[in-house]
Amino acid sequence: MVNLRTVVNAILSCRFDLDGKLALTPLRKKIHGARQIVPSNPAHSVRGPRHSVSKGSTRVISSAEATELLKGMKVSSVVGLRDRAIIAVMTYTFARVGAVVTLAVEDYYPQKKHWWLKLHEKNGKVNEMPCHPKLAVY
Repeated sequence: MVNLRTVVNAILSCRFDLDGKLALTPLRKKIHGARQIVPSNPAHSVRGPRHSVSKGSTRVISSAEATELLKGMKVSSVVGLRDRAIIAVMTYTFARVGAVVTLAVEDYYPQKKHWWLKLHEKNGKVNEMPCHPKLAVY
């Protein structure tokens, strides 16, 4: 039988990152481990803090590379036009693939002098943004 004090101390000894903020991933692992160790855990329904990353590590392509990519696509068919539009939206808005795929015709709308996109992101977030002038061409 595991001592409950040992489990609590393991959870409370979570790490902090370089900014002094709580490192959420190790904390979630420790909470999950505590759920597995204690057979009748009264805090089984307690959920850990939500982990969200604010800065990604995806490489960004240059403007020249984006133009070359879009001009090099075959647009002789409807599928080619669709693919070029999807890649253009992802290139000029930095949107996730899932948000671009779920776009509907109503999500592209005019507002005053500019066209806008309404992106439906993860966890029900809705992100409305103006279109880049080059994106409106595609």
